[in-house]
Amino acid sequence: MAENIKGSLCNHLRTSQFSIQLDESTLPTNEALLLSYVRFIKDEKICEKLLFARNLETDTKGEFIFNTLEKFCDEKEIPLKNIISVATDGASAMTGCHKGSIAYLKNKIPDVLAVHCVIHRQHLLCVTNDKDFNRLLFHTEVRWLSRGNCLTRFYNLFDSVIDFLETKDTELRNKLITSKNDIAYMTDLYKLFNDMNLQLQGDELNLFKTKNVVAAFAAKLLLNKKNMGRREFHSFPNLSVSCSNDDLLAYYQHLENLHIDFTERYQDILKLEIPDWIAFPSSYLCERGYSAVATLLTKKRNRLHVTKRGNLPLFLSKWEPDINKLIKQHQIHPSH
Repeated sequence: MAENIKGSLCNHLRTSQFSIQLDESTLPTNEALLLSYVRFIKDEKICEKLLFARNLETDTKGEFIFNTLEKFCDEKEIPLKNIISVATDGASAMTGCHKGSIAYLKNKIPDVLAVHCVIHRQHLLCVTNDKDFNRLLFHTEVRWLSRGNCLTRFYNLFDSVIDFLETKDTELRNKLITSKNDIAYMTDLYKLFNDMNLQLQGDELNLFKTKNVVAAFAAKLLLNKKNMGRREFHSFPNLSVSCSNDDLLAYYQHLENLHIDFTERYQDILKLEIPDWIAFPSSYLCERGYSAVATLLTKKRNRLHVTKRGNLPLFLSKWEPDINKLIKQHQIHPSH
């Protein structure tokens, strides 16, 4: 059934323009896996499908990532020129000026549109600006979106944590009390980022919606900065109105720097006048694909070859196989 679905997909792509997502990751078995999703128009509807999942048998450099894509298209007789845009996570192996996979693709298709995943940009933005508030005393080795949820949970339990530390670690307790406004500020700020992030996830996300979400968030940063200067905390409900002027000045300046950094990182999206509406604005589907891989590769199935079996395409695809065609391919056993 997986081969039937892939055959139908490739037949369509041979005569249609399409956009792709590319993302590489390492499996628990230390194998490098390359996932690619494709977006195209069929019957006047936008469709998104898993294009392929292949192991990178040599290394994860841009040249070999491109070679894997080119080899797949050659095998399936899909013209490489049909690719009109490609979205990646912005890693150097993908976007390097000379050795990145997109650079090799542009050598073949000069007009291809390259898109840096808007969600990964947001992650980089948070990592860069979080260093300004390194007085926060706790960190988690998880994705920043989960860090935002962790901050919210921690702040909701702040009083309980303070009571617990009273007999456990008075030094840490005193530092947390001193940093309470910082924790409140970062809790509210990450909540704003999380809300934006959720709008940039999901199927059928296009550059029109992405630009609207990004532009709205940039405007909110300026508005929040002005409100904070007037001691109005509509978007920062956890901040105390009694926090010191020095703290408010630091938060005010941080929001200003954040807005500058944000607009610089997203300037291509903000200045985009006529976006290609079938282009992928992020590599979200590939990230979700790796979550599916993790689900399939359980401890009892850690030797499963996801690139050779049909489990992954069937798990991720909404495309129905041609059952009648499959039935005709199998001879009916005569009764004895």
